[in-house]
Amino acid sequence: VSQSRYALTITTPVITFPVSSVAINSQTTGYTLTATDKSKMVIVTSASTANITVPPSIFSQGDVIYVARLGAGATSLVAGSGVTISATPGLVLRAQNSVGAIICTGSNTFIATGDLSA
Repeated sequence: VSQSRYALTITTPVITFPVSSVAINSQTTGYTLTATDKSKMVIVTSASTANITVPPSIFSQGDVIYVARLGAGATSLVAGSGVTISATPGLVLRAQNSVGAIICTGSNTFIATGDLSA
């Protein structure tokens, strides 16, 4: 790469995309996450309301759990005892086919992101 004051020239462009796969954990009702859910996609296919509970003391900083609402029932992310989950605007997967992620940012502290609603 060479750079002048007004232009940037890339002489050898290289774009690399990581190739990976995600293991699936399908659930038909409410579910409490386990340590084995780290880096997995928890898919909820419930026709009625289902809670995905994040329990205390099993995830480490940087761990990610993906969640998907494929059923018609509402799917909510719920903090277990001593757990804090921050999200905007809320902790409910917005609609059928919504996807989100729960990211551990510290001891029993998480951020939820994705297609969420209050």
